[in-house]
Amino acid sequence: MKRIAIFHPVDDSYGASKILAYVIDFLSEQYICDVYIPKNNKVIEGMLTNQKNINFYELPSLPVIHRGMYNIKGVFKWVFMNIKLYFLMKKLRGNYDLIYINTLALFSIVVIAKLLNIKSLVHCHEYLNGSFYGRLIKKTVQHCATVIVSVSNHVASYISDFKSNSYVIHNGIPDLSLKKTAPLNNGFVNFAMVGRVMPEKGQWFLLDALKATPKENLAKIKVHVYGDAPPTRKELMSKFIEDINLAGLSDTVIVYGFDPEASEKIQQLDCCLVPSLMQDPFPTTVLEAMRASKIVIATNHGGAKEVINSGVNGFSINPNGVEQLSSVLSKVACMSVDERELIGKNARETYSNEFTVEQFKKRFLTTLGLYL
Repeated sequence: MKRIAIFHPVDDSYGASKILAYVIDFLSEQYICDVYIPKNNKVIEGMLTNQKNINFYELPSLPVIHRGMYNIKGVFKWVFMNIKLYFLMKKLRGNYDLIYINTLALFSIVVIAKLLNIKSLVHCHEYLNGSFYGRLIKKTVQHCATVIVSVSNHVASYISDFKSNSYVIHNGIPDLSLKKTAPLNNGFVNFAMVGRVMPEKGQWFLLDALKATPKENLAKIKVHVYGDAPPTRKELMSKFIEDINLAGLSDTVIVYGFDPEASEKIQQLDCCLVPSLMQDPFPTTVLEAMRASKIVIATNHGGAKEVINSGVNGFSINPNGVEQLSSVLSKVACMSVDERELIGKNARETYSNEFTVEQFKKRFLTTLGLYL
C-alpha cells in the first residue's frame, strides 16, 4: 500500500480537525496514514471509525504559524523547527508517496516536500487574503504544492487563483444515526451558536442584534452558546459573559463553554447561528445544522453563501448588519412550527444532495487519484 504523511497543527474537535478525521477514515481504506501532530490528545483518533492503517506520532516541534510567533525570537524558533523537520523527512522520504498538509498553519512543509521531491497536497481551510503573511503563504503554496484543495470557491479565490493543479472540494459529513433526538420543549424558539468565543466569530454581533430585537420577540428566544475562547485569548470568555449580563440578556443567552457533543445538541434546537465577522471558509457547523433539518442563519461573505439559498434553506445576512440580523431573529421566532419545518426540510435536502461524507469521499479520492 502507498503511504501518506499527514500533518495537522492541533488535536481538537473543531472544524478542520473534524474534516481531517473524515478524510483519514476514507484514505486509510486505500493508503497507510501516518498522522503527525504536536500533541496527541486522542480527540481526532477518537473520531475515527476505522483504526486500521493509521498511526499517530507526536511531533512537538512542528512549524506551526500563530499570532504569538511574530517577533524575532518566534521567527528564529519557527525556522529552526522547519530545519529539524526537513532532516527528519529526509530520513523518512523513502517511506512516503505523498505529504498531506491540513490547514495553512503548516504551509512551510510544502517547501520541505518540494526540496525532497515528495508530492504534496495542501488542504486549505483558511481565507487569509489582505495580509502580508497571507500573500507569503499564497505564493509559497502556489509555487511548491503538487495539488491544492480548497474547501470552497471563496477559499480558492484567495489561495490558488483556480490554477490547473487546484480543486474545490466542498466538505461532507456523515449522516446522523437513525435514532431520533427529542426537541428541547421549553416554550421558546431555541437558537444554537457553536464555535470559538471571540469577536471575529460574531458573538458580540449577536448580542447587539438581540439588544435591538423588540421585547415581545426577544421574549420568545433562547440562545444556547457552545464553545470556549482561544487558548491565547482566554479572557474573552469572562468578557462575553460580563457583556451578556450588562446587556440584560442573561435570561436569553446561555453559555455552556466547550461541549464535545455540541454538534449533536443542535438536533434538539430550532435554528443554528453562524454570524461570523471573519470570512469563514466553509463552516462545518452549517452542514451539521442542515443535516439535522435546522434553519441556518449565516453571514454571506464566506463559504456559507455557497450553501445557503436565503429564505429557502436558511437565511443569509450581511456581516455587522445588526438590524438585519435582529429582523431575521424576530422572523424565525414568530414563524409557525410548520414554517420552520419547511425551511429545515429544504436544508436537509441540500445536505443529502450535496454534502454527505460519501459524496465528499468520492470527490476527494477522484482528485487524489490523479496524482497518486
